[in-house]
Amino acid sequence: MQCYRLLIGWDEKRQEPYCQVIQVASHRLDEQWEKRRNRHKTVKADPETRQASLTHLLILFFIICRFFARLFSISEVKGQFDLLWESFYHQRCVLSVAPCCLADAIGNRYRLLLSAATDGRIALWDFTPTSLLAGNLNSKSNTSAPPGPCLTFPAHQSGVNSLAVWQERTEDGCLVTVASGGDDGQLTLSVVQVRYPEVQTDGGRVLSQEHHRNHQLLLSQADLTLLSQSRVSLAHSAPVTALSLLYPGFLVSTSPDQRVHLWRVCSTGLRPTGALYSHVADAAGLAAWGGERGPGEGGEGTKSWAPIL
Repeated sequence: MQCYRLLIGWDEKRQEPYCQVIQVASHRLDEQWEKRRNRHKTVKADPETRQASLTHLLILFFIICRFFARLFSISEVKGQFDLLWESFYHQRCVLSVAPCCLADAIGNRYRLLLSAATDGRIALWDFTPTSLLAGNLNSKSNTSAPPGPCLTFPAHQSGVNSLAVWQERTEDGCLVTVASGGDDGQLTLSVVQVRYPEVQTDGGRVLSQEHHRNHQLLLSQADLTLLSQSRVSLAHSAPVTALSLLYPGFLVSTSPDQRVHLWRVCSTGLRPTGALYSHVADAAGLAAWGGERGPGEGGEGTKSWAPIL
């Protein structure tokens, strides 16, 4: 695993852009194992072989490595990743993760993270406590690390390869929409209702935002309910490998079937609005960026588009 900083600018003399790549930190799963003597005589306790997915949570990185979900911080001084927390909850190969940040009416922020594995289930974790986000975790003694997810629900028959998450405020909380694509070629749209803890009052006066921050209300105190699910069973003729929110209300998906599909998010689920043929073989990644948020696809090659909706 590598972390780089890109310095992108414009060269006035050459009249062209330039990019400087600086390595910030690196990490190897087998680094300690490879330094052991006579390691061929012992059984490896942590048979990790690859890192399947990565996302960021503030300045921390949430990485899934085969059966483990791990949370790292980056130390630029030491040039390395520091392990803060890990979980073996899924007990299966974890394939994808996605962050989600929520805020209630008085400004309390909740940091939610979703993970999905080869059993087709999606788990929601609460990473709100400041001691964890500040990097003060001790895996043996700190109780701020979540012992388990706040909510789990089935979404697919097999592995969940990609997640896209967005939220919408309601009067008493918010609706978190989770779009997922799996090995079964299916797209699933799951809506989770979040009801925040009741606002505490002192003689009819709403307590200050700082009061709630000091007490660090946890999302586990809120009410999380799977409100609805809708599915597109044959979204692609091959496993759905990547999803991305293109515009509010529009979702784009891709697959090794070399199709890029555009979907409109409706109250009843997903409705197809268009499809493109892609020359990228074995498409494994998809991202949307820029002011117009054109999608780009990566696999055995790369390709980008500028959609007009």
